[in-house]
Amino acid sequence: MALGAAAARATLGGGGLVKEILLNDEVFRHADLPLQISRVPVGHQVPAHGHEFQEMVYVERGRATHEVGLSGPGLDPARRRRYPLLPGDCFLVAPGEHHAFTDARGLVVWNILYLPAIFGADAAALRGIPSLREFLFVEPLFRHENRTMAKLHLGVDERAGVLANLQACLRESSDQQDGWKTVTRARFLVLLVALARAWSHQRTTPGSGTGTTADSASGQAQAVAAAVGFMEEHYGQELSLRAIADQALLSPHHFSEVFKRHCGMPPWDFLLHLRLQRAKDLLTTTSDSVTRIALEVGFSDSSYFARVFKAQTGMTPRAWRDQALKPERNPVP
Repeated sequence: MALGAAAARATLGGGGLVKEILLNDEVFRHADLPLQISRVPVGHQVPAHGHEFQEMVYVERGRATHEVGLSGPGLDPARRRRYPLLPGDCFLVAPGEHHAFTDARGLVVWNILYLPAIFGADAAALRGIPSLREFLFVEPLFRHENRTMAKLHLGVDERAGVLANLQACLRESSDQQDGWKTVTRARFLVLLVALARAWSHQRTTPGSGTGTTADSASGQAQAVAAAVGFMEEHYGQELSLRAIADQALLSPHHFSEVFKRHCGMPPWDFLLHLRLQRAKDLLTTTSDSVTRIALEVGFSDSSYFARVFKAQTGMTPRAWRDQALKPERNPVP
C-alpha cells in the first residue's frame, strides 16, 4: 500500500512536487486489484495535474476551490471552470482531465483511484443501474460538451455510510488478511451503489441543482451548500439562524424555507443532527468526559445534551459509548 499512498499524497500535495501526469504503474501495486484508496489532508495549493486512471474524490471536511481544465495545462485560463468544494461533495475526474485545488482550508479528502478492470464480471450489471451509469460514465464524458461539472453532495446520513465503506477498504488494504482483495473490491462496489442511489435522489429532488448553471434551482442549491459548509465548520460555536442564513445571502425566513425544501429538514434539525454525529465520533474515539464533548460540539448544557442524545438514540451518552466500545463476541460453534 505504501506506493499507492505516496502517489495519492503526490496527487494532492502531500509535500512534494505534483507530476503533470500520474501513470497507472505509479499507483496500482496489484494487477488483480486496480484500486487505491487513501485519506489525504490537503494543506496547500495543488497545481494542475492529470492521470491515466479514473479518480473519485470525496470531501470529508474543510473547504477549497476545485479548478478543472477540460484538457491539459495549456488550456486557455478563460475556459477553465472553478467550483467551491464543501464537506459531503463527491465527484469524478476523468482520465486525462487536468484539475487543481486552491484556497484549501482544513481540507481532508478521500482519494479513490481505479481502473475499469476493477468492475470485472460486474461491469455490465453496474452499467445497467441508470443512476450509476449517469454518475460514473455519462456525466464525465459529456461535461466536455456541457462545459459544466456536476458533483454529488451527500446528506449527513449518506456520508456516514460512505465513510464506513471507505474506512473498511482502507483497513482491508492495510491488514491484508486472507481474502482482503475480494472484500475490498466488494466494499468498493457497495460504495458505488450507495453513491448511485444518492445521485438518483439528488437528481430527482425538486430544486436540487448538481451542475453550475445560474438558474434559480442551482443557485438555491449553492446557497444551501454554503450554509451547510458553514455549519459543518462552526457547529461547535453558538450559531444564530441569521448568521447561518447570511452565508446563503438570504433572509432567515426565506433561508429556512429553501433549506427545508432542499434538505428535507429545518436548518436547526440539521445542525442538531450534525452535532450529535460529531458527539458520537468523540465518544468512540476519545476518552473525554461527556460534559467536555457536549461543550465541544456546541451544547452549552451537558444535561440538555444528554436529554437530546437519549431522545435521538434511546440511550444516554455513557451507555451509548459503553455499547459502541464493547468488543464483538463471536458465538462459539
